Amino acid sequence: MYLENSKAIYISIPRVASTSIQESLLRNIDEDSVGHQDLVNYEQAEDKYGKPALNKNFVFSFVRNPWDRMVSIFFHQAETNPKLLYSTGARTFEDFVNEVTQNRLGTLHDLCHTQVSMLKNKFSDIRLDYTGRFEELNRDYKTVCEAISIEPTRLRKLNQSYHFNYKHYYNDDLKSKVARFFEEDIDTFKYTF
Repeated sequence: MYLENSKAIYISIPRVASTSIQESLLRNIDEDSVGHQDLVNYEQAEDKYGKPALNKNFVFSFVRNPWDRMVSIFFHQAETNPKLLYSTGARTFEDFVNEVTQNRLGTLHDLCHTQVSMLKNKFSDIRLDYTGRFEELNRDYKTVCEAISIEPTRLRKLNQSYHFNYKHYYNDDLKSKVARFFEEDIDTFKYTF
């Protein structure tokens, strides 16, 4: 999302409070929501706005613990698109993890790109000015608001999925599979189970 008046570009990663962040940004800045495109990876921002815009603007994103994000993706799909899960045989969280981590192609796999892959430029570098964390969402969002000179407001919980704490859904095998699949995210952002 390019916020021209605030000189900021937000790279929104699915299932990392992106709907809440976008809604708050648009509510708190003097810009029309018309023409704002979700940018779900850095390369899209490079292609759409060019390197000069990326160099002149405050570029930020938010990341989430991969084990937690995987649970959120599954339950969001179960609530909004259960036919997709059933059509792939992913009726349980365990089925979902197995399908995503074993099949490198397909719709379920496409939902679960690594966060690092979405934040890299064409040269495989991460060039963000700020990376907030879902686990410290309100604190880190306030930092973004201060950086782009808008009034910090508490984020509304929009588009959230409903489930227990992510640790509830894992056994050792599933935990290891997700760790291997999201190894780059875990190493880059120093996440632990």
